[in-house]
Order: sequence, then structure tokens, then C-alpha cells
Amino acid sequence: MSIRTKLMLVVAGTLVVLIGVLALTLSNVMRSGFAKIEQDDARKNVSRVRDAVQAQLGGIENSVFTWTQWDPAYRFVEDRNPQFLAENMGPTVFTGMKIDFCVFVNLKREVVYAGGYDAAQSRDLPVPRALLQLIQDTGSAWLANTDPTAAVRGIAMVGTTPLLVVAAPVTNTDATAPAKGHLIFARVLGAAEVQRIGATTHLQFALDSNVRSDSGISVEVRDQDIIQGITNLTDVTGRPVQRMVVDIPREVDRQARHSLRLLLLSIVAIGVIFGVVMYVVITWLVLQRVLAVSKTVAEMTDTLDFSKRVQVSGKDEISALADSVNGMACAVSEVLALQNPAPPAGH
Repeated sequence: MSIRTKLMLVVAGTLVVLIGVLALTLSNVMRSGFAKIEQDDARKNVSRVRDAVQAQLGGIENSVFTWTQWDPAYRFVEDRNPQFLAENMGPTVFTGMKIDFCVFVNLKREVVYAGGYDAAQSRDLPVPRALLQLIQDTGSAWLANTDPTAAVRGIAMVGTTPLLVVAAPVTNTDATAPAKGHLIFARVLGAAEVQRIGATTHLQFALDSNVRSDSGISVEVRDQDIIQGITNLTDVTGRPVQRMVVDIPREVDRQARHSLRLLLLSIVAIGVIFGVVMYVVITWLVLQRVLAVSKTVAEMTDTLDFSKRVQVSGKDEISALADSVNGMACAVSEVLALQNPAPPAGH
């Protein structure tokens, strides 16, 4: 096997091993780093959706306070004046405040008014009995608050349907009189509401009853394109009542894979270029000059003409070898001249 072939095999083998080790190391480092970024990003997105749900409760709470701190509502809880209902409880109240149910309860936990409206069907909607029972229960947290400047809010399960519920004591306009009852606003957290919140956050999510024991946020890879962030939504007592699953496009992972491919291609290209350059440099700086020495020595041997000289430029080991060969040829030429003297002139 020639030196040229051995050189090519050594350079190629070395580059393959180095590129493989470097690619494996970079792949592990980049994937672990990007995986952490992806996990953190997923948790932030889940928190964003959860905050969006809380923001909906905050909007309902603001609407509640416009009614609970209002003299006509304060009087209605006590006297049940039907004129108040005729003037104020039309469909526009429900559509304007984006609620589905409205319930007034006095201090005896008696329902003064309970009404609902289905905006999609443009018709009145009866308040679910389960919601009224939840509100009127003796141990209900919805009516435990007596501070007219504060509200109780959270998610309540009515059967299998989650509701966004806010309850606040009813007082006068100045919020100085003792409460005479409570006002409860509720909005169904159904598919339409989920879709609307998803459009606001630019994230798709779904709710189901498969609550988890872990109250934090967990992240699971669904497939190559989607990663899921999972957490629980709790009711007013902190008990988990719904599992929220957020589908998040794996943009970070996609970018990581794209960057890794480009990096590996760059490493391979650099390795190939380096191998070619090394081969050319070694061929021209070493092999060609060694071949020149070998060729001249072979000619000397074949012709026994030791007057030839190796022509190698430079000042390195090969040029030193060439000088040694030339010196040897000169010495051999002198020895041959002594052994075979030239005949005298005229003979």
C-alpha cells in the first residue's frame, strides 16, 4: 500500500471519528439546552392561558361591582321590587356583561332573583338547580364574604359543566351600608369560551375532568410537532376541578433541529475541506519532493551515472535528504573515478 493511500485512509478515518464525536457532543448539548428552553417556554404559555382565565374572572368581577355597589340593587334585595327587574334585567344586561346567569340572594340565603340568557340562541336560560344549591349550601364559600369591597371568584362545577363564578355582597352606592345579600354572576366555561380565550392568547387548549394530583405545571411531548402543557384549574376553595391541556407548537424544537442540521453540515463541509487541503499540502510539500528524490536515485542506479543531482528546493528535512543523496552521489562518482582512471592522452 502506497504512502498516498495510507495518508488518505488516516486523514479520512481521523476526520470521520472527530466529526462523529463532535456531532454527538453538540447534538446532546444543543438538544438538552433547547429542551430546557422548550420546557420553560411551555410552562410560561400554560401560565399565560391560566392567567387569561383569571382575567375573564376579573372582568366578571368588575361587572359585579357595578351592580353590588348600587342603591337600586341594594333596595331590590330587600323589597324585591318587580320594577327593578323590568327596567334592568333585559337580555342586553347578559350580553353586555358577557354572562350567562345572574342570581340575587338575601341574607337568609333565599333566592331573590335567578335568571339566565343564551346569547347564541337569543332566548332565556333557566339557572341550573345545581348552581342554586351550590350557592345556597350552608357551608358555601360563595356567600361567606361580607366585605362589600371584595368579591369571591373561581370556577364552580355544575354537573360536568365548569362555570366562571363571581359573588360579592350587595351594598349601597357608597359601599358604606351593611350588606343585605349577595349578587352572583356566572359564565359557562364551555367550548365557545375556551375558543375565545384561545384566540386571545393564540394558544389552543382544552378542559376535561381528569384532574392531576400535582397542582403544578407539567410538560409532555405529544409528537414531533406539539408539546403539551398540563395543569389544574381550581375552585374557590383551591380544590382542582378541571384539567387544562395547552397544545403548544414545537417551534423551539423545530429551530433546534434546523440549527443542528446546519451545524452538522457545516462541520462535515469544514472536515472535507480540511481533509482536501491536508492531502494537497502533504502531497506537494512531502510526497512529490520525496518522489523527486526517489526518481533521481533510481536513474542513478539504472544508468550508474552518479553525476546526476537531486533538484529539491527549500531548507527542511527533505532538502537535507536531497543534499545527503547528492553528497553520496558525488562521493561514489569520485570513488569510481579513482578505480577507473581515465587513459593517458594520445592512447
